[in-house]
Amino acid sequence: MTKVLREQVAFEWQAAPRKSRTHYFDLLVEQVDGRRIAYPVKPEVRLTPKFMAEIAQVAQQAKMSGFVDDVRLLTDVDLDPIELSNARLTYGMRKPDAEADAAAADVLAGSAGVASLGELTARIGLGARGYRALIRLVRKGRLRSVRHERLTHDTEVFHVGEPA
Repeated sequence: MTKVLREQVAFEWQAAPRKSRTHYFDLLVEQVDGRRIAYPVKPEVRLTPKFMAEIAQVAQQAKMSGFVDDVRLLTDVDLDPIELSNARLTYGMRKPDAEADAAAADVLAGSAGVASLGELTARIGLGARGYRALIRLVRKGRLRSVRHERLTHDTEVFHVGEPA
């Protein structure tokens, strides 16, 4: 599980003896277990032999220096735009709000079946704070979307209880 997600993180590497260069990793993920994983993200059409050789050298130096534990190349083919959108949304809503989180938990405790995030937000009665609390429950796996879609107020969800 992701603890910290940073974008455009600089790493100084040696392209040749006495020739320092900067590579910017598109994403740097620090996981809950402390592992740090860097992700360069490139369109598949830009994966030339020259680029692949360079990123291999950058990855080796980043790991050897202790900057990261692993480097994983992602392409546009690897990324589901819906998953990416939802990941950004859930990450952006990760900061707890005790009052709204408790109110969301109370609403879920008294409900069963399928409801839209908008309907649940209205039941919570705290406006955007309630919506953010619901998104945190999606992030924690306590709410799941009925369909594979971008999370919006219209998204239908169901309560799955405490994750295993």
